[in-house]
This record gives sequence, C-alpha cells and structure tokens, in this order.
Amino acid sequence: MVSARREGKWIHYRMERRNDAATAAVLDAVLASIRMDRLMQVDLTRLTRVCCEPERFVTLQGAPVPAVAET
Repeated sequence: MVSARREGKWIHYRMERRNDAATAAVLDAVLASIRMDRLMQVDLTRLTRVCCEPERFVTLQGAPVPAVAET
C-alpha cells in the first residue's frame, strides 16, 4: 500500500493502489474514513494553504537579521 524511494537522506513515501482486491478495499476504507474526519479536513486545509503560498515560509517574517561579522 506504500511505496518508498530514497533521495539522499530523505525517503519519500506515497500510497500505491495495488491490483489485489483486498488491499484496495482496505485502502478505500481508510481513505473514506479520513475524508469524514474533522481533524483530517482541517489538516488538508492547512496543507493546501501551505502548498499554494510557499513564499510565506521562505523567510521568517519579523525575525532579526544576523549581523555581518567584520574581519
């Protein structure tokens, strides 16, 4: 149900639908349950905002700028 690929230190996971009917039924049941869960809906909304506005996270807004050391 999950496939993974390594990229340096990172491992990327994704759900994978298999041809096995029993595995597909389990995955479908889990996804249906997640769709109806209020907390998951809130998380999806937050994720959508982050994915659509990545520039918000490039710099910390209002953070002090480090001083340049003089040599």
